[in-house]
Amino acid sequence: MRILRKRKSSLSNSNSQLSKSSALGTTTAGVSVSSQSLLSGSFPLNFEDNDDDDAIQIHSRIQVPFEIVSSSTTSTHERKPTLQTHVSSLSVDITAREEEDEQEEKIDVVSFAQHLKQQWQIDPQSMIQTTTSSGRTPLNLEDCKLVVRQMTADPKHLQRILIARKYNLQDSTSLFFEQVRFRARWKPQEIQPNDIPNALPSGAWRLCGYTKEGCVVSNYKLQFWDPNAYGGSGGGDDDKGKSSSFEEGVDEYVRYVCFMLELMIQNMKTEPVPQKFCLIFDLKGFTPSLVFRKNVRAMIVKLIYVAQSQYPERLRKVMLVNSPLGFESAWRLIKPMLDEKTASKVGFCAKLINLQEDMDVSVLPIEYGGTHHEYPLPC
Repeated sequence: MRILRKRKSSLSNSNSQLSKSSALGTTTAGVSVSSQSLLSGSFPLNFEDNDDDDAIQIHSRIQVPFEIVSSSTTSTHERKPTLQTHVSSLSVDITAREEEDEQEEKIDVVSFAQHLKQQWQIDPQSMIQTTTSSGRTPLNLEDCKLVVRQMTADPKHLQRILIARKYNLQDSTSLFFEQVRFRARWKPQEIQPNDIPNALPSGAWRLCGYTKEGCVVSNYKLQFWDPNAYGGSGGGDDDKGKSSSFEEGVDEYVRYVCFMLELMIQNMKTEPVPQKFCLIFDLKGFTPSLVFRKNVRAMIVKLIYVAQSQYPERLRKVMLVNSPLGFESAWRLIKPMLDEKTASKVGFCAKLINLQEDMDVSVLPIEYGGTHHEYPLPC
């Protein structure tokens, strides 16, 4: 089997942390960032969700920058943080990284698929075993079996998993079954607009044409994102009601992210156009207080996890526009949650005209310096 050709040095790392390279999610359960309180300057991401199919575990303490904790002014002689990553510099970096991926010693996709089928046949129950939180329905074995069959029959999907895990067999296998559990639970391809009744009508996320390269583009507008509106009524006065509302809101957001990512995949042009998407993330409406809200933090973690772990190697570029004062500090909280490769694809667009480096004027919405009227809500 060609898998045996893999370098011994890669195999010796089999006990290293799983699922680190392109998804912060691991196969262990829980979201855990040690912290005592916001007053101590820490940024807790703890919330009650222990499903290991969509869990993220960060074993470090993320400190809230001084600018958020304190309102004291900065001396004119002190050097302030700057957003140095410019969107125009991303193309070269992305191309270089993809060339590095191609140079990696590759595991044969056919052999990888055979290996996954063997693992499944040996002990399917252990492959789907999770630590479920209260209220979660246990995974259905038949649903998982169907997902395994679909995914092992898709060589391009398997290739993306291998690239995301740098062709490490154990890490790639771990990510594969992590995706099996996620898809069996959430069924992303079956999500309909009525499954996200609060998120979709908000207009926070829309498709908006294609780049000059042919990649599908979506536009996320933070000013229209209202996390409190997700999940229904907003909960009761008792702790149980509030907890239930919180979980329902986060769940709707997960479905929203899956729905939009699947929609972008459906609208991708055929190869040789890169099967990736670009995102214009509009930060207008951002306030530093957002990062202190429990549901906001939970949704940010879920967004990062789903995009990186469940849809690896789909992101081409993120262009941040209308960045307000104060976002520099928030970015220093968010960036450590991104893997290195994903973070390298995020750029700050200082001037809207810079978007024209990737998109034609006729495609760009009017508010971003183009001539296209506002794109319709997805459906």
